[in-house]
Amino acid sequence: MRTWIISDTHFNHQSLVDVHWRDKDYEKKIKQSLSKIKKDDMLIHLWDICMWKDTEVHEKYIEPLLCRKLLVRWNHDNKSNTWYLNHWWDWVVDEYIININNKWVILSHMPIIDIRDWVYNIHWHYHDRLIKPISDYHKLYSPEKEDYELKELCNFI
Repeated sequence: MRTWIISDTHFNHQSLVDVHWRDKDYEKKIKQSLSKIKKDDMLIHLWDICMWKDTEVHEKYIEPLLCRKLLVRWNHDNKSNTWYLNHWWDWVVDEYIININNKWVILSHMPIIDIRDWVYNIHWHYHDRLIKPISDYHKLYSPEKEDYELKELCNFI
């Protein structure tokens, strides 16, 4: 089993392309990356799935994924937890804490500023507007910087 992370997919968010924060074909790249997830894998999405047409996006991108899916809540996706659970997510949380390779990791959408120096925080939200991480314990996942590729969680820390 592999655990993958992705964040800020922002499907149906044309203004990100218009302001040159995203490639024109970013949705195609993300969909291609999602296709490598296997049935016994897990996907952790650090929120901001889409901007409009939530049901259509979930039918197109989330329903076909046969893996387990964890959604870490935040700002743009404003449906209820029940709505997401009814649309192919297995869990919906505000933060997710896990031990990976003997390191404690908090996955969140926004960075957690006051973390202990033995806890790592994987996050994103800035869309290429933040040049460097807040600290050595903050790991920024950016679809733009990763060429819209999923990252395996155990290799990201």
